[in-house]
Amino acid sequence: MKKIVVVLVSMFFLSGLAVAQESTKKVEKQKTEKTKHEKKKAERPVLTPAEKADKAVERLDKVVRLTPEQKPKVKELALVRAEKMASLKAEQTEAEKDKAAFKAIHSDYRAGIKSILTDEQQKLLAEKKAAHKKGKKEHDCKKGHSEKK
Repeated sequence: MKKIVVVLVSMFFLSGLAVAQESTKKVEKQKTEKTKHEKKKAERPVLTPAEKADKAVERLDKVVRLTPEQKPKVKELALVRAEKMASLKAEQTEAEKDKAAFKAIHSDYRAGIKSILTDEQQKLLAEKKAAHKKGKKEHDCKKGHSEKK
């Protein structure tokens, strides 16, 4: 009887050791695996400032239908913004990224765009921005996020 109890107890402890080893392996595997966001980011092609400027002009053109005279002006603004952003990103490490500097560059860009666009185009852009904000709020509410603090 004692032998049976000893065998059962030893089997119990050995099975516990096996489970513990598996969980440590899982934790190590999770540490080495990239998250979905990191994988997507790595798969995206790295665009040059000129390519980013072209994309910005295309996106803005879809929303407000830029005139042929406005496109080069917008492209120049977008190129300046993309170059500033790229140099700022290159200068700063991940830990010290200064959001205020990025926001300043973006607000300068927005001010320049506003001076180029007509009143009607500015209205269209404002409507698009409001719709985007509304959709984002609804998305955040569905996810359970609270509103901006």
